[in-house]
Amino acid sequence: MTVVNRQLLEFGGSGDELNIIVLPTVAETAVPNVAVIAGWLGCAPSSIKTPLSIASVGSPKLLVEMPSPQALYALRPNLIRICEWGKAAGVSGLYAYPHQELNRYEGRNFNHFDEALEDAATGVAAGALSAHLGKNITLYQGAMFGNSCEINARFRAGSIIIGGRVFEA
Repeated sequence: MTVVNRQLLEFGGSGDELNIIVLPTVAETAVPNVAVIAGWLGCAPSSIKTPLSIASVGSPKLLVEMPSPQALYALRPNLIRICEWGKAAGVSGLYAYPHQELNRYEGRNFNHFDEALEDAATGVAAGALSAHLGKNITLYQGAMFGNSCEINARFRAGSIIIGGRVFEA
């Protein structure tokens, strides 16, 4: 076990997948208004599913559900505004995602000043989303970069196991 930024981490693996085991944490930040979030994302407020949530496995994320993968990839976020809010609120970004089928989701993580730095894979977002939904999930991310990733988040004895794979284009 290792402690990073006051978060207890345990590392493991299975086959070709490296896993990090974390504990869900409580995020005590208020969720912004849907219209404000829609402005940050460059979409209509009606295209955001509610309720919204802030969840964390050591790095809080504002979780915003979109109605479809097409709506997700149509987003043109104002990363400067998202980053300003995140710094002021103590939240490390906005994670937009649609539900695909069963326990499968797709996502985009916005927390940088430069759109070129949008994360191709975000394990803490997968863990936060799994904690929020209360179930095991498989999350796909990175399609915007032609570098798709599959991130798995699974529950085990009060903790969440996060691992995954990158698929080169």
